[in-house]
Amino acid sequence: MEMLLAEDLMLLLMDDEKGRLAAAAHARPLFGGALLVELAQAAVVTAVVASTAATSGGS
Repeated sequence: MEMLLAEDLMLLLMDDEKGRLAAAAHARPLFGGALLVELAQAAVVTAVVASTAATSGGS
């Protein structure tokens, strides 16, 4: 069974001596992004790009 990207990321961020995450303050967004990538690769979610046209406010 293949490991998830978030699991690989956790192993990379783990401090071997302390047994804690080395970048704990940044861990949540990193894991969220890793899980979102996994879902996108599995075609569970898709990206929707919204286009907003800039209009001049002058009358």
